[in-house]
Amino acid sequence: MSMELICDKEHWTCTYMNWSKIRNECVKATFAYIEHYIQTNTIRVNNEERRLQDNIIAYINKIRAYKSSNEHLTNADLHLYSGFLEECKHIEFIDLLVKFGVSGLYALCHKSDCEGFYSVGNAYDICDIIPNILNFTSDNYYNRCFNSIHKVFKESLELKRIVSIY
Repeated sequence: MSMELICDKEHWTCTYMNWSKIRNECVKATFAYIEHYIQTNTIRVNNEERRLQDNIIAYINKIRAYKSSNEHLTNADLHLYSGFLEECKHIEFIDLLVKFGVSGLYALCHKSDCEGFYSVGNAYDICDIIPNILNFTSDNYYNRCFNSIHKVFKESLELKRIVSIY
């Protein structure tokens, strides 16, 4: 079985298992991007900024340590994605994603696998995050996937149309 993202003439498809792996990789790459951002942007950080940095790092560490009760996710090594979904229940975590400019992670990964839609606003957030995480993916396969996904969401932005999930 497969899922497909479609916007006008742009589309991208993969199996459900690959979609789960891609979202897991998106979580992993985004966390690496956040850590890199924090490490390289420490000049002129005030106490409030440091507190927010510490909070998002605490969430990242909690998600990395997460062990799913879902055997399928555990066997497929999708614990990051599973932990991410669990932490999305906390508005503070979502706010931190927004604060650090990675709300596209939430927009891309916190959706149904099939029969749904991404808004043009979701497309904006997703197009914003993908270029930032490409240097933090584990291999070229994921870069190719993210570049193809980016094309679909870019089409959404340009045409101001939703992306359909099938």
